[in-house]
Amino acid sequence: MRTGDVNEYAAMRQLIEEGYEVYKRGWPDFAAVKGDQIRFIEMKGPHGHVKSHQAKIADILRRAGCSVEVWKKENGRG
Repeated sequence: MRTGDVNEYAAMRQLIEEGYEVYKRGWPDFAAVKGDQIRFIEMKGPHGHVKSHQAKIADILRRAGCSVEVWKKENGRG
């Protein structure tokens, strides 16, 4: 867990001390919002793959009921 901001680091340390797992990496590339619909999109090139920290965040978002998608260039998207 790296951060250059002293206040951010202190907040993260406090949460960890309270028993939380804190994630700073792995978030999808963007969120698309239309009305009440929210989709999190991770973009990958033709040979790209989801890294372990990205899969962890995607799992957390899905457990919270969010839509998380991986779009590859070869899918005709992006």
